[in-house]
Amino acid sequence: MGMLAVRKARRKKKHAYYIITGVAFLMFLVIGLALLNQALLAFIVLIVVGVFSAVMLPKMLGLYMQEIVEAVQETDVSAPLRIRDFLLG
Repeated sequence: MGMLAVRKARRKKKHAYYIITGVAFLMFLVIGLALLNQALLAFIVLIVVGVFSAVMLPKMLGLYMQEIVEAVQETDVSAPLRIRDFLLG
């Protein structure tokens, strides 16, 4: 998910996608800390990421709703289906 978000951030020039990548990285950091028996530090990072994600949720939902509206507007329902229609991106 993180690399796709970076690609979207560069293509669409929206910095909010970098937040998704940062959250994904921090979650991997939590897993790494937990595997290294740093439970307290992993818990602190997990709480910080959770609070940050909760604060950013309205902005991210607005961004996704905007993407859905753009996708619906760009969709030509009268065009025949192509293989590309079933692939990501």
